Amino acid sequence: MAVTWTRTVRSAPGKQAEGQQWAVEIAKFVNTLNMGEVHAHAARFGDMTQIGWSSTAESLAQLEEQQAALLTNETYMKMLVDVQARGLFTGSIQDQVWNQLL
Repeated sequence: MAVTWTRTVRSAPGKQAEGQQWAVEIAKFVNTLNMGEVHAHAARFGDMTQIGWSSTAESLAQLEEQQAALLTNETYMKMLVDVQARGLFTGSIQDQVWNQLL
């Protein structure tokens, strides 16, 4: 059964454009690793500070393999450390995994 992973964060005050730019950069980087396609998103209604990513995998096992591979990728981990130092996002990260029903 296919699953879709989503991650949502909030831009820090005054950092919305910079946060959106970084969201695209990290998605483009992950897409070079041939582990499935990651999409970057920005809220259009409601809380306009929200930025998100999504990816669909064939199974939960495949998703877990992809995420484990990312956590061992030095460039990816450096990008995460760097973005924390830049203070682009505030609050907690919200992750969800959705089962595809149809």
